[in-house]
Amino acid sequence: MYTYKSYIKKINSISVEEAEEIYEKMLAEIDFNDSDVKELWDDFIKNVIEYASIRSKWLTFAREERMEKDPVRTSIHNSLISSFNVLSRYLEKIGKDVSWRARIGEDRKRIGDFACYIVFIFALNAR
Repeated sequence: MYTYKSYIKKINSISVEEAEEIYEKMLAEIDFNDSDVKELWDDFIKNVIEYASIRSKWLTFAREERMEKDPVRTSIHNSLISSFNVLSRYLEKIGKDVSWRARIGEDRKRIGDFACYIVFIFALNAR
């Protein structure tokens, strides 16, 4: 069965503690009163949620379903990564600390893991 303990042993995984630290540093640099930043953030969050939705279902799909849905999943993942990069580049452009972006790195799976962490936090707070 799938557990956090089995996940954390995987190469380039991101612990809940590390994700929390990165997320808090990220949030500290975001001025939600800045309409441009808010728009980029909202786009990022929509992509995070869409990506986490398909990823969370992935292990329930039969092999044939995975093959059929893989191009869509890849496209959604690409949109997530793009919106993440756009947000971090814009924040850097306006003088914000984006060292949190480097901590996540360029590994697609790790970026996806971080997105799932954000959805986890959003879902818990939506009670």
